[in-house]
Amino acid sequence: MPKDEFDPDDPLELNGVALCTDEDTQRDMAECFTEEFLMLGCNHKQLLAMFRNPHYLGLNMVLQNKGEAFVQEIICDVFARWGKRIEWPSPGDSRREEAQAPSPAPASGGCQGLAATAATDDWGEKRTDPRGNPAPKLNL
Repeated sequence: MPKDEFDPDDPLELNGVALCTDEDTQRDMAECFTEEFLMLGCNHKQLLAMFRNPHYLGLNMVLQNKGEAFVQEIICDVFARWGKRIEWPSPGDSRREEAQAPSPAPASGGCQGLAATAATDDWGEKRTDPRGNPAPKLNL
């Protein structure tokens, strides 16, 4: 089959599927997108800008339906889960509100060897996974 033609029977062809449901899945979708872009290296301000951008259809839909406070709460929750501290400027106030990240749990068993090679983020803090284990440094 030629390379540029679409074959609906090709199991390796990328296909998007919409699922109809009665429950509201926007929070789960927004958390998934937020975590994905966090792992790609985006900060909280870049993520909020993506939610505001109408070209990001799923993200912008959540912002339109739920509001900016809802989106900031999701970003705050996901960043805290990954041990990241973020600050949101308060509207009409020069003070900043800081999201508290949970303290990482001590490394257990085989993860202790990774502590010496754990990656650090832009703020010099060690990166951890949601369970508190050190994230290895990846050379890309």
